[in-house]
Amino acid sequence: MSNTENYHQLIINYQDDDMIQPNKDNLKQTVKYDLNVNLQFEIKPLYKKVKLFPNIAQYLPGIVSIKAQDKIITQNSENQRVGVDLICLIDISGSMDGQKITMVKQTQSLLLDLLSDYCRYQLITFESSTQRLTPLKRVKYANTQYCKQII
Repeated sequence: MSNTENYHQLIINYQDDDMIQPNKDNLKQTVKYDLNVNLQFEIKPLYKKVKLFPNIAQYLPGIVSIKAQDKIITQNSENQRVGVDLICLIDISGSMDGQKITMVKQTQSLLLDLLSDYCRYQLITFESSTQRLTPLKRVKYANTQYCKQII
């Protein structure tokens, strides 16, 4: 067998992802939203105190938060929100033990709460190999609860 044939045998074709029905009118969001003005960027340190050494490059663990400021938009056929596909690839190796993996789980749960019904979510983990824990599912209440149980 050639390398190409071997490669094609390794491809797994999943057919259980939730499909998104195309919008008949191909509607787009028409409301103007200036990201230069309405975007907040925040960095919080993971620890309250850290000892820094002069002339040595150091990593400072922290949490980066990017948030768009709320803007009230009347939902109608002209500005229907387009969903996102969020595929999360999570490292579950030994380096992620303890507080690190706990923070990842909390973040995943928070992300699920922030996504709308127009979005889809999938969870994949990796260590020495990958494992697909959830199919690409629409973020509806039942699916959100299902994904939170998996997390």
